[in-house]
Amino acid sequence: LRERTSPERVRLLRRFALGTLLLGGFISGPHPRLCMIFGGMLVWEWLRFRWPSEPAAPDRIRRLDRLSSAALPTALVLAPILAGTLLQGLPRVAAMLVLWPVLCAGCFAVDGRMRRWFSWTPLRYLGNISYSYYLIHSLVLQGFFLGLEQVWAPDGEAGWAFWVLMVPVFALTVAGALVLFLLVEKPFSLDRRSLNPRTLGRRPACTTGRRAPD
Repeated sequence: LRERTSPERVRLLRRFALGTLLLGGFISGPHPRLCMIFGGMLVWEWLRFRWPSEPAAPDRIRRLDRLSSAALPTALVLAPILAGTLLQGLPRVAAMLVLWPVLCAGCFAVDGRMRRWFSWTPLRYLGNISYSYYLIHSLVLQGFFLGLEQVWAPDGEAGWAFWVLMVPVFALTVAGALVLFLLVEKPFSLDRRSLNPRTLGRRPACTTGRRAPD
């Protein structure tokens, strides 16, 4: 892919995104969420090559900020509405494939509302440990429920336990992810990588009023 131009990569990634979406929804059994990976790659291509090359225009920047601000509540509303097993969940994934890149573009390309909201320190730290959380959370949950069975095994009538335990169990998974991040991911991945920082994507974001200088 690196040997191809950005427009060539974009055309290829669009086909992959659409193909995996339709393949998962209409033909095969697996979930069609693989297309979200290609959606993220399209966002990077746009942020790295297309957005910096377009003329600076305050109206254009404000429009992107408004679109990204609308994408978040729209996604939160559509997610439960489109929930279900219809076409392997294709309608909901298709909506997220459109809304999620718009939200990311607003966060990364302009210094607007979405960027400020998602720059809140607790959210940023959750983002930092998200990969460690992905790796460890199921193991922490399994260990917690195995231990819970030794003390109290809830039956089918204890639906209230789900809501009571939700917050403490989530905190437990975050604690496990934090340990993994501090002991493994940060010293063996992030710190070592930071010794040779990459220059791609280091361009400062634009403000909602004017374009940042190169």
